[in-house]
Amino acid sequence: VVLVPDTATFLTAIQQWNLQERYPILIEDERYTPLFLNQFQPQEIIRLPAANPMLVQERKIAMKKAVAAAWESDETSLKKTWKELGWNPPGVVLTSAYDPASVAAVALAADRGQPLLFLDGYFGEVNQTLSSRSWKHLNQEVNESVKSIGYDYQELGDTIDTMTLVRTLPVKYRNPKNQDILAVTDGLGRHETGERYAIAGWIYGSPERAVYQAMCAIFLDKNSALLYDSYPKTDSWKSYHFEEYSIQRLKKLGLQVTHIEHPEASGKTWQKITAQPWNYDLIFINSRGGKANFAVGNGDAFVEDIPQPNTPTAIHIIHSFSATTPADIDTIAGRWLDYGAYAYVGSVDEPYVTAFVPPQAVLARLSLQVPFLVASRYVDSPPWKVTTIGDPLMVIGN
Repeated sequence: VVLVPDTATFLTAIQQWNLQERYPILIEDERYTPLFLNQFQPQEIIRLPAANPMLVQERKIAMKKAVAAAWESDETSLKKTWKELGWNPPGVVLTSAYDPASVAAVALAADRGQPLLFLDGYFGEVNQTLSSRSWKHLNQEVNESVKSIGYDYQELGDTIDTMTLVRTLPVKYRNPKNQDILAVTDGLGRHETGERYAIAGWIYGSPERAVYQAMCAIFLDKNSALLYDSYPKTDSWKSYHFEEYSIQRLKKLGLQVTHIEHPEASGKTWQKITAQPWNYDLIFINSRGGKANFAVGNGDAFVEDIPQPNTPTAIHIIHSFSATTPADIDTIAGRWLDYGAYAYVGSVDEPYVTAFVPPQAVLARLSLQVPFLVASRYVDSPPWKVTTIGDPLMVIGN
């Protein structure tokens, strides 16, 4: 693992990636770096001295250079190099060189072999809601950027099937048709007809956290999972329990699975498991509540009851409002992300339980190496209220 002090040094260091050698590079901090190291267990840690600061235009050049260098090419020949290698980019990465998270876009574009596109301009802060007018502008900018690269993207299953937005954006937008609140990550990647052509993921925030999220998605194995199901055993919830056959699929991927369900799921059980070291790499929670409270069985837990993990984790939570303001650490998504969750699936508003893909279907898809965020999406439904945070190409299998 290479540890660097700042973004300029990160951009210098990542230019050393090539087709034979890639390794984690983190912007060192006291919160996310220890989490990554604890899970990755590197044989060696190398700390680099600070490089010279870069102006924004220099950053753009360095970002493009780093993506090409990982494929032993240069920015003017990268598309040709990919063609010669028989490589078809699975998605695109959109960022702004002005955004603090932008260096994470370089890592994901370089490692996954994706075009790096620049989406500049101000659209609002994370916890805000895009107006209908601003939403139309953002959506048009994204669609035109994807179209400009010259790869097939028009439908799922061609070449470009995912997009990763690495920059500050509002998590929600107003539906131009009826002013309903919808998730930006579910609205993007669609044609004017509403038909989806790509599934979106999203990374934002400080350079330290954004790079950490990218490196977790690229380099970390997943060894353990917690399936916490607070739903009662009634017909109205029957499609949203964790069935034994789907649990076995996770175990075949090499994960040690802890399954807690009704009636074992309770406030006392939650207190018990959160009082122990929290080392789950994958967490599924079925719950009810609001943005700061969630049912754990026979009662509610609150943001303050969310444990501090010892390792990075990916989280899927069937719940209302958990991600309505994910930059607020006093909300469920905000606290999990602040604590080091590098992927998160949750709702920005009241979604109704049917907005979520049933857990057994998600787990079945994961067992087939479908990426975590993609497995959590209905691909043929209209835009709705579930957001997907993280790298859309991250898979669970080791």
